[in-house]
Amino acid sequence: MCFGPVKRVFLEGCRKVIGLDGCFLKGRLKGEILTAVGRDANNQMYPVAWAVVEIENNSSWS
Repeated sequence: MCFGPVKRVFLEGCRKVIGLDGCFLKGRLKGEILTAVGRDANNQMYPVAWAVVEIENNSSWS
């Protein structure tokens, strides 16, 4: 994915507020999806960034 245009559209057309959220994944992939979203001029959600991460456990802290 090309993040240059995503950044340009966010800076030019979105409000300067970022929402953060996370959700657990229960399918074949175990972990969490973390997202950052903004709001555009039409009050629609605009994805800024996302990541799939491992769930915190004792082995991930070593």
